[in-house]
Amino acid sequence: MVDTGATQTSISKSLADELGIAEQSSAQFNTVNGTVRAGIAQATISLEGGLSFERQRIALMPQMEGVGLLGMDALGRLKLEQQGKELRISVPKS
Repeated sequence: MVDTGATQTSISKSLADELGIAEQSSAQFNTVNGTVRAGIAQATISLEGGLSFERQRIALMPQMEGVGLLGMDALGRLKLEQQGKELRISVPKS
């Protein structure tokens, strides 16, 4: 899921466990459902279409519904264009 209101890229703790992503530290996060303590890790995130984020800092959310979301920490490095109901995401040209 793409979430322009989220500061931090996050995945569910259960998915992190499934993928063998180890918690390196923890932090407190303010979410739409209140304050939660979650693990912090680094992982490479690969998306369909060839986009990837190396050593991306991610939060491992213990009660997250779904598998995860891309926050502005990752989205801020991309070009987002919306036309009607379609959102196009691309890597900006240098």
